[in-house]
Amino acid sequence: MGQAAHFNIVDALQHQSSFQKVCVQVSSQVSFIAGGTGLGSLFRLNPEYLNQFIVQLQIARAQYDFILFDFGAGASEDLLHFLLAVDRMILVTTPEPPAIADSYSLMKLVYSIKQDLQIMAVVNQTLDRREGMKTWRRLSSTSARFLGASPSWLASLQKDDELSQSVRRQKPCMRSFPNASYSVQMRLLARSFLLQSGQKVFTAHERTFGEKVRKYLALIGRHQG
Repeated sequence: MGQAAHFNIVDALQHQSSFQKVCVQVSSQVSFIAGGTGLGSLFRLNPEYLNQFIVQLQIARAQYDFILFDFGAGASEDLLHFLLAVDRMILVTTPEPPAIADSYSLMKLVYSIKQDLQIMAVVNQTLDRREGMKTWRRLSSTSARFLGASPSWLASLQKDDELSQSVRRQKPCMRSFPNASYSVQMRLLARSFLLQSGQKVFTAHERTFGEKVRKYLALIGRHQG
């Protein structure tokens, strides 16, 4: 996003700092915290880190409309409890066979424990919308056949010269080239996400994100044991 993070979320937990101190402000509406490494194993080594994480997350939740967790390609079982605890998951893949295989493996991992998790598919780096739809249909049909559940369609993002320039400049494409094809597609993606997500109503009996993380962390621990 054109800004470097000097500290990450692991630093905040280990030094008992607030997330606000490691948060990087990108604009008046967007902020981010660098993830660091070993977050999942950190919670297993010291449960107090998980308690601290949940408290800080609840504070952040009151300040933002959405909190997004960005997991890298091929997210491992070490982060599975996070994936299972989210309200919904955006699965980003590409038409390349290795990316499709990674996406299927991740869905297999998630659906084996929580088959009703809402997963939305985004096919990135496509030649056109047709290629994106074709990739999603192939992934969706295979998932439905062998896993008993499948991701819904969210969007496809086509290759764009302006995006490549933005990456080289380390600037968000939507800010550098707001009228570029990729920027328009991203706005449509965001609109589609909001429409599919709906207005989630939180009820008293519903588990919070922190409670769900604890639940799945314990469940996965028993399964691995």
